[in-house]
Amino acid sequence: MLGRLFPAPGKILVEKPTTPGELAAIQYDLDDWQGADDAMNQLIAAGCELVTLQTLLVRLRRASPTEGWAKAELNRAAKLFDRGATTLGRLKNWGEARNLDLSEDSEQWLSERADDLRRLAERLRERAPKADKRDNRRLGRARARLIDYASQKTGQPYVPLALLISVATGKPHEPDAIRKWWALNAKKYANVLVRD
Repeated sequence: MLGRLFPAPGKILVEKPTTPGELAAIQYDLDDWQGADDAMNQLIAAGCELVTLQTLLVRLRRASPTEGWAKAELNRAAKLFDRGATTLGRLKNWGEARNLDLSEDSEQWLSERADDLRRLAERLRERAPKADKRDNRRLGRARARLIDYASQKTGQPYVPLALLISVATGKPHEPDAIRKWWALNAKKYANVLVRD
């Protein structure tokens, strides 16, 4: 059922499981949005599973407010976190560090957070060369998984999908725009579309 939601081997993508609250919220919005229930029923009648559609819509909703970052922005952030890590590392040697009440061992806490910041800076620098502010990969993956799933089950789902995507994102989407986006991006996201 959800096998296609998992990335291809070698890719590390973290997908937090949907919560009952998120599923209830998406269903509430589907019930509230004019024609969305009919669109959902149309896709279910054509072979889609309700829980899979709801899960994919929740993931699209989560991705909708995210934004892309440029290479320069990520490198600036990495530099800032490196400086923060150095400062925390120095702060652990401050004579009053153990009186900060950060945990049972404030010095160790400061040291661990410094390591965390260095690790974060390193990961940002690794991702920076691939960054493109105009390309929100998380949103693209979420949209691609939903469109691919509905396409595999129904063939041409753009009319009902446009309505469901509008519900999930809170922004109107036209069927033709969804179809064009998919035509341009299906190959780009093929690595995250593991088919059953």
